[in-house]
This record gives sequence, structure tokens and C-alpha cells, in this order.
Amino acid sequence: MGETMAIGLACFLAGLAGLAGVLVGAAIVWRLGLGRTVGEMSTEDRARAPDGDPLLPEIHNLLRQHREATAKAHAGTREMLSQWHTQQQHGLAAFAAAQVALLDDFLKSQTVPRADVTPPAGATPTTPSVPRPSLAPMQPRPSAAPSARPPELSSKPLAAPAPAAIEEAPARELSDAEIDALPPDLPARAPPRRRVLPAPKSPAMRRL
Repeated sequence: MGETMAIGLACFLAGLAGLAGVLVGAAIVWRLGLGRTVGEMSTEDRARAPDGDPLLPEIHNLLRQHREATAKAHAGTREMLSQWHTQQQHGLAAFAAAQVALLDDFLKSQTVPRADVTPPAGATPTTPSVPRPSLAPMQPRPSAAPSARPPELSSKPLAAPAPAAIEEAPARELSDAEIDALPPDLPARAPPRRRVLPAPKSPAMRRL
């Protein structure tokens, strides 16, 4: 996994280097095209200008200064792009190294060291002895004598328990006011009358 990440980072760095080269080439082409255009303009101006023009030396001087300034700017741009490319490469290389180191530390922390339990050559593997619980010897149960019999039950019925005497509290006599406050006695309800239905009449016999 660490090798795959290192390869990916190397490809990324190569892509950045290619992009920086493309930018430098584009800047060079643009500067050369600008200088060529200025040179063509100066040539046309010299062809159009008469031989005794007093401004011709000044024009040549301005063109020369412009070319020198363009060359200096081009050199400064190229130097700046080169420094930037170098810094980017150093920074990405340091970042890749730090990432690989972190990945290695993580993998080392995840792997659990296994104890070397391989027995030497010619030795038989020994199993740890487990102490067995000691069992006490079972003692025989005493057998009952053959002549021993359970006691016989008596056939005499048991006496019935005497009823418990409960003393009842004497009834309290009601006063006249309490007797008058009692509701009147309701008459007994008469049984419902049964309706006797007459016997059905037999149909008249038809004459034969």
C-alpha cells in the first residue's frame, strides 16, 4: 500500500513538472512573438522614414531599450518559474515522505506482535497440565433391617372437633324516633297470573 501511494505521488509530481514546463514555453513564445512584432514595425518605420530624418536615431535607441527590457523581463519570468517549480518539487517530496512515514507508523501500530511458539526441532508439543478435582469416595448407605416395619395405623375414628362458642352481642332496642324513621313495609308481590289458552277445535270431518 505504501509503494502504491509513493507511485501516485511521483506521477502527481511529474504532472506538475510538465505543467510548469508548458507555462515556461508559453511565456517564451509570447515574448519572442512580441519582440518579432516590434522588430517588424521598426523595419517598416525605417523603410518609410527618409535618410535625413533626425528622429531615426531616437527610434533605434527606443527599440533597443525595449528589446533589452523585454529580454530582462523574459529572463526574470523564467527564473521565477524555475524557482517556483523547484520549491513545488521540494515541498511535494517532503509531503510524500511525511505521508509514507505516517503510513508506515500506522501499519506498525496495527500489526500485533505474535509470540514465537514454534517448538524446537525434535521436541514434542506439551499441553499444560490441568489439575483434576479430587473426588471423595462414595460411602454405602446403611440398609434397613429386614424385620423393621412401619407402625400400623389405628382404625379408631378421631373425635369431631367441638364447635367454638361465639358470644353474640345483645341487640340494641330502637327508640320511637328511629322506628318512625324506618321505611314502611312493602306489600308482598303477587305471583303473575297465567293465561290459560282454550283447546284448539278439531276440524270438521268431511263427508265421504
